[in-house]
Amino acid sequence: MHENIPAMKHLKWLLPLLTAYVIPCASATWLNGYLGTSIGNLSRNKTAQQIKLAQHAALLSDSYNASIDRGLIYKPQWWGKHWQWRLDSYSTLETSQHGSAVALDKLNIMRDYTASIGMAGLYQSQEKYGFTQANMHIMRHSGNTHISTTVNIPLKRRVAFQSNLQNSLYAIANGSRGNALSAQQQQSAVETLLNQPVTDSTQVSNIYTDMLNIQNNTPSNNDANYATLFANYSEKTADLYHDDLVAANKAGDYALLAQYGWHIKIARNHIYQNSILTSAAYAGISIYEKENLVNFGFDLMDLTGNYKTFSPQCQLQYRDNQLRILGSISLRWYFDRPKMDDLYFPHEFSVAQQQINYTTDQFTATNLN
Repeated sequence: MHENIPAMKHLKWLLPLLTAYVIPCASATWLNGYLGTSIGNLSRNKTAQQIKLAQHAALLSDSYNASIDRGLIYKPQWWGKHWQWRLDSYSTLETSQHGSAVALDKLNIMRDYTASIGMAGLYQSQEKYGFTQANMHIMRHSGNTHISTTVNIPLKRRVAFQSNLQNSLYAIANGSRGNALSAQQQQSAVETLLNQPVTDSTQVSNIYTDMLNIQNNTPSNNDANYATLFANYSEKTADLYHDDLVAANKAGDYALLAQYGWHIKIARNHIYQNSILTSAAYAGISIYEKENLVNFGFDLMDLTGNYKTFSPQCQLQYRDNQLRILGSISLRWYFDRPKMDDLYFPHEFSVAQQQINYTTDQFTATNLN
């Protein structure tokens, strides 16, 4: 009966073909698929965290943010064997920042060299801003030693961003400015800025006057500093309002900047290996327009069952004439068990060097006066 149905005649020949060739080939091309989590205050998370803290978001930590990480490699087996697609992404849980990087790798363009070109994107789903950039990468591998360089080229360069703190102060002012604000409006503005109740009318007046003085003398983002205001009037502990938060806790218009970047990294895979464990170590330097980073860490991989990795990382950040020590810990679970020749350690995925680093480029304070 099925022979009289044209589609069945074709399907009769198609099903064996799919079973024998297409399905096995396709299933063999997905390599190093992983799902993981990271906890830390690396540079990629820092600006988003400070914006949220400046807007009085209730974060579980003022310095650390957890993310969900995932990625895979697609490597054709029956055509284009010298090419592969690499994809990895992350989503921070508290700051709602989502980043993805995709790269097309050309394997063995010359002896012991790999090159790739790709794109990366970043989107802040709560604050509704995002960036895109192009990435170019080349790596030389000699045995288990890899030396690589990467260049980031922003495609979407700047994004205007208006802080919630600014919107709140403008809403309190109701279109009025400076001395025209009523006592109640001044109290609301002071409590909004300090994020705490202030009931004494004399203290409200003093704080509001100091607040206007700061804003009146704020032509750029480097000039607005509320540290003295918090030190004199805030109930918060001093360590909460560290330099980053003081710099971010400003009412005004931000211009966020996606930075050009240049990265150099050296890594050694399989430093120690036995039947159940293997490890890798790496170090690198990243030079951006507004910051310099030094990264180093190691990957420890459990080879029993589906592969699992533990990856601590330390990051030195030099920005705004200050040196900060940042860090993270990542855990990953692989969906498959790739052969050693096809195995990629966490540090080899592109999200570390091919993700967008952005920072505050310009700031104009809300001037209630």
